[in-house]
Amino acid sequence: MITRRLPQVALASLAILAVATLGSAAAAANTVPPSRAGESIHPRTLAQLAPPECAGMTLTRLQIGPGGVGGGSALILGDGSGGTLSGGGGRDCIVGGANNGTLEGQGGNDVLIGGPRWITTLEGGGGGGDVCHRGQTFWPWLSGCETYVP
Repeated sequence: MITRRLPQVALASLAILAVATLGSAAAAANTVPPSRAGESIHPRTLAQLAPPECAGMTLTRLQIGPGGVGGGSALILGDGSGGTLSGGGGRDCIVGGANNGTLEGQGGNDVLIGGPRWITTLEGGGGGGDVCHRGQTFWPWLSGCETYVP
């Protein structure tokens, strides 16, 4: 009895395998065109990149990491490379990175925001209305900040 049904079972299995193979091949032959989801033809402005604490500031240049060219009125973003982030003579927005232990405002009315570190030195710098935000820093060390926001 089993010997009689064996050819029927084998034929049915072969038919199912053929249908599955054809379905898989048809799906693999379909190509989906690349989408432009998430892309924009409109460039971002510095005001859109700046954190809310720096809203209303007229920012004219972007610096990522330490060692910029100065000049002021900059959005200075820290990175993982470490070093001191220093602003220039204008009104700067300085946001600390993971390894930026010191943020220096220097001249102008600057906004300093501590990064994700245990200890960050926030130095307001020359006269003016420097605002220092604790940010993600556990223990901020303040110097020359006219206003401190915990």
